[in-house]
Amino acid sequence: MPILPSGIVNQAQLAEDVRRVVAKLDTDEVRSVRYRIGTDSTGEISIFFRIILSDAASQESRLGEVTGRVSRVLFDEVGSYEKWGIYPYFSFRSESEQAWHYDGAWA
Repeated sequence: MPILPSGIVNQAQLAEDVRRVVAKLDTDEVRSVRYRIGTDSTGEISIFFRIILSDAASQESRLGEVTGRVSRVLFDEVGSYEKWGIYPYFSFRSESEQAWHYDGAWA
């Protein structure tokens, strides 16, 4: 976890906001949401979401709609930029991809 200047991000409140929003997501589509706070390639403080989707939600015919909706809900309801001043980034994996290329940061 990077050291952030005091007052920029209340990490406990951010964690609670993320938990509240994740609880609203469809568990038939979204299997897990993890995140970390860090800096992006330009040095801006950012939140990096790692989202595992069910294999059904990851099918080509649904992937664009599901990832768009999940990103929009997290962006709008966590309010990462408006409320916290941090830029959001979203990465998605299917359950199968996670099983094939296991990465503990996603688990």
